[in-house]
Amino acid sequence: MATYNWDSIKKIHRISIFLIIVNIAFGYFLYTNKNHSTTLYSQTTGRVGYISAKRGVNLRAGPNATSNLVTTIANGEQVTILNDTTSVSKGWVEINYYGNHGWIWGAF
Repeated sequence: MATYNWDSIKKIHRISIFLIIVNIAFGYFLYTNKNHSTTLYSQTTGRVGYISAKRGVNLRAGPNATSNLVTTIANGEQVTILNDTTSVSKGWVEINYYGNHGWIWGAF
């Protein structure tokens, strides 16, 4: 008849659960932040772009998160890039969206 070291089995079980939780949390982090990478672009005035943000993106009057909200642009909508100098504007891109002029975060 085999004997088991139950303390070792419990320890292995706890470590396995911990690793599963860490793996799930890391996967969730990667999934929810996949559109938030910061990329520096050269100036590309007049180019057409498409919004890539599941919940849409806020078009702001200025290049910062506290500027007045102009409108919200849905995922997949076409915009005209007026001034894509994210390295100069610290991540913000100047765009035109159906006559609405403003700024969005460059990662979107």
